[in-house]
Amino acid sequence: MPTVTLSFLLSQLGAHAAEQFTRLLEPVGLRPQDAGLLRMLIAQPGMTQIEVSEKFGVLPSRLVVLLDNLEKRQLIERRRDTTDRRLIHVFPTADGKRAGEVIVEITRALEAKLFSALSETEQRALEAALQKVVDDQQLPAGVHPAFRKFDEGRST
Repeated sequence: MPTVTLSFLLSQLGAHAAEQFTRLLEPVGLRPQDAGLLRMLIAQPGMTQIEVSEKFGVLPSRLVVLLDNLEKRQLIERRRDTTDRRLIHVFPTADGKRAGEVIVEITRALEAKLFSALSETEQRALEAALQKVVDDQQLPAGVHPAFRKFDEGRST
């Protein structure tokens, strides 16, 4: 059997977690990218589409497609800036906020299942160690790197 590295284990667990998260979101009609975008808009309501595009690391044209999907489901609303009509601000609706609560419940249940083999102390230590690595790699806080794939045409 080949040597199993830390990188492999992280990749294996990450892929498993992503598959499970996708499966758990299906009954509520959301995709992981919808959940991530909605979560950010709930945490920072009123960001402009340009700000969201930059934070997510996706082209504005691709973001429009993602936002259109959430708007059709009445989970977000767009409002033109009152002083600069070129700017469009994005806000979660009441339904969007409720969907955000469901996403949090799904996430908590998934984490409880994924890390049930670890004690609370071990979970906090793992979280701190991984955060240290994320910070060292200068990864953007709260933004999953998979979003960049949407601009490359590999995901929808």
